[in-house]
Amino acid sequence: MKLPTISLFAAILSTFTLKGGEHWSDSYLDAKRMASSESKDLLIEFTGSDWCPPCIELSKKVLSTEIFEKATSPHFVFLRLDFPNDKSTLTKEVMLQNKKLRQNYGPTGFPTLVLAESNGTPYASITGYNGQNPEDYVEEIDKLRKVKEARDKKLASSKSLKGVEKSKMLISALEAMDLDLGNQCLAYFYEDILSEIAASDPKEGAIYTARIYSSKVHSEFMAKVDELKDDPASVRELAVSILATDQLVGIDKQKVISITALIDIEAGNLERAEKALNEARNVDPNGEFVRYIEQIADSIKKRAPDGSEQPAESR
Repeated sequence: MKLPTISLFAAILSTFTLKGGEHWSDSYLDAKRMASSESKDLLIEFTGSDWCPPCIELSKKVLSTEIFEKATSPHFVFLRLDFPNDKSTLTKEVMLQNKKLRQNYGPTGFPTLVLAESNGTPYASITGYNGQNPEDYVEEIDKLRKVKEARDKKLASSKSLKGVEKSKMLISALEAMDLDLGNQCLAYFYEDILSEIAASDPKEGAIYTARIYSSKVHSEFMAKVDELKDDPASVRELAVSILATDQLVGIDKQKVISITALIDIEAGNLERAEKALNEARNVDPNGEFVRYIEQIADSIKKRAPDGSEQPAESR
C-alpha cells in the first residue's frame, strides 16, 4: 500500500484543527501551513461571535453559505480569530494567539476580513458588513485579490530604481494595497521594504518609516497598558520610558503623553499634568488629537487645587 505524501498527510492532519467552523481553522500556524502546502492565500476573519451583530450577520448570511465556500475555497484557507465575551469557548492558547494577531494586524473594527499571503502578509482587507449577499461579497473579494498583483508590479519596478525614486515607488507599492488596518501591520509584515525606503531616501523616506514604526511601538505599549491597567503608577513609568526612546512621533506620541497627564490628574499632580499636556500640544499643534488634549485640559479646570473633583456649584 502506498503511503500518503507529506503534503497530503499535513492536509489530513490539519482538518483536526478546524474548530472555528466546518471550513474555518482557529490555528494561525496550521492555517499558514495548509495555505503554503496548497498554494493558497489566507482569508482571516476578526470577529466577536457572541456580541457583534454585524459579525453574526456576516457569518450567517455570507461566510457559512455554500456559495461563498465554493467560490473562495479554491483561493483561500480560512482562519477565524474570535474575540467572544464568553471566553470559555476558546482555549488559553487560542486566546493568546488571537490577542497577539489583533495587535499585529490592527483591525480598526469588527468584523474585519484580511486577505493575506500564505505566510500571513496582508495585502487587502474589508471592515464591517453592509448586508451584501454572498454573490456580491465574493465579487468584492475577487476585486481585492487583484490588489496583490498591483502591489507586486510596483515592487518589481522599484528594483531598477535608486535613491528617492526607488523610495517613492516602494511607498507607492505599499499604498496600492487596500488595507483598512493599523499602520503597525506594515511594521510587522513589511519590515524589509520599510528598511529599503528609509535607506533609499534618508529624508522623506525616513520620515515615512518613522511614522509606521511609531504605530508599532504604540500598539505594543497599549497591549502592556491593558495588562497593567490596575497599576497606574506602572503604566506611567512605562509611558515615560517609551517616550525617552524617541520612537514615537505625531499622534502616537501625543496619545502616550496624554496618558501620563491623565494619571497625574487622578493622582492630584495637576501641575505635572498641565506640563505634559503642553508637551503633547507642541508635538503637532494643528493635529486632530489636539481637541482631545483640550478636553483633558478642561477637566483640570474642574479640579480643586488638591486634584479632587470640585462640586458643580463651586465652579
